[in-house]
Amino acid sequence: MSSRRRVYLDSSIFIGAAIPGSNHSSATQAFCQQLAGDRSVIVFSVIMRYEYAHIAYELASPTSRRLLPPSMISDYGLNDWDADQRVRNNWMATVHENLERLLNQFAVFVEAPIRAEAWPLSLEYMASHGLRSYDALHIATARYFGVGDLASCDRHFINIEGLNVTIVRDR
Repeated sequence: MSSRRRVYLDSSIFIGAAIPGSNHSSATQAFCQQLAGDRSVIVFSVIMRYEYAHIAYELASPTSRRLLPPSMISDYGLNDWDADQRVRNNWMATVHENLERLLNQFAVFVEAPIRAEAWPLSLEYMASHGLRSYDALHIATARYFGVGDLASCDRHFINIEGLNVTIVRDR
């Protein structure tokens, strides 16, 4: 019996795949469908959910909603974001449901805890590669749990030694 491929997914993959119209949504949706079809084991850090919620909130806010398709802005009433809590509740519930639906398409997923032992390694990646703390933590978590494949929409992961990095972007 062959072992399943284990792939660590950065938050950007989940954001793109679960929020239609967001950056790289077509490519990330196709990539996730391929991983699901291959029955790959998906690994991600618990921090992903918080990054996902933060970006989902920001995308709907007045300063960023122009990045979403006009039909989505209209369908969710996002122009009333500041004035109507029901709009915010509906949007956040929808993006939550989208994420859970995405996760449930995978045969196996592992939500890796943040380990204290990953802290020094995170600092090393911040210093050596100029990464932000969450990005460095994703790499440290993947390494700590022995996952050699990482997928992201962010190109700054490309030159991380010891990781097979797949950059997933719309053309």
